[in-house]
Order: sequence, then structure tokens, then C-alpha cells
Amino acid sequence: ENLLMALMAKQAGVPKTVAKISRSNYIKIIDRLNIDAAINPVYITASSILKYIRGGKVVSVSLLLGGNAEVTEIIIDKDLPVVGKKIMDINLPKGLIIGAIVRNNDVIIPKGNTCLMVNDRIVVFCLSEDLTDLKMFFMPEKGGLFSELWNHKKGAGKFTNS
Repeated sequence: ENLLMALMAKQAGVPKTVAKISRSNYIKIIDRLNIDAAINPVYITASSILKYIRGGKVVSVSLLLGGNAEVTEIIIDKDLPVVGKKIMDINLPKGLIIGAIVRNNDVIIPKGNTCLMVNDRIVVFCLSEDLTDLKMFFMPEKGGLFSELWNHKKGAGKFTNS
């Protein structure tokens, strides 16, 4: 396994080591082994697929804790009811945490009185059980593979002769 090679490289004095791991149970021991980073191709692929499935203004999705939690980066659309409102006034569902906002290339650690603006890139943390709240709150009916399939938008699933 690649993990063994990373351990050997670390023992040989390589300053930065990265291991490709396929088994999710190895993720828990990476820190104890003094390996600098672990890459799981399954998680990377799943994150990329989720970005397209979710649709709307989702920029990136990262799975955490074996898929039990997720970090999603979303661009605030002009049609969202949260635009121009303070975080403390938007009634954010209990399981969602806005951890950062990127506005005009500045990173903001939000507080309750921080306003959400059009084109803000927000980083939202949630558990997998709260994904429905995330979608309903920040991505209502904004496309994505599932919306196209279920709502038959844009002729999804139809063959054309073009």
C-alpha cells in the first residue's frame, strides 16, 4: 500500500509525505503516523460528482469523516432571500454553520452581524443528516442533475439527433 511508502519516505528524512489511501479506516491513523497528508481517490471523486449533482451555485464539496459531514462552498445568488441580511436574522437551520465568507478576495470569519451579499462565496459546514436543510436554504430549485432528472428540465435523459 502507498501508506507504507510514505512511512518509509518519512523515516528516510523526506520533509513532506503524502499517501494515497483507499481504505477509509486508515484516515483515522494518518496523524499518528506523522504523514503530512492523505488522499483518498474515492472521496475526491465523490466530491466532484456531488458538485455537479447539487447544481446551482455550488463551487466545491468536500466530504469529511467518511462522508458523515461535508463542507460546501456556495456562491450567494441574487435571488436568495438571505441577500443583504445579517446572519443572525436569517434563521439559519440548526445543523448549518457558515465558517467563512470570501468577498472580493477577502476572507471574512462571519459573526452574527455579518451581512450576506450577492456573489459572496460562503463555506458551510454540516452533517450529512442536515444536507436537506442546506439544499433548501441555499440552493432552492437551482438545477443540478437530480433536479433535471426529477423535474424533467432541459430534456434530461432524452436522446437527440443533433
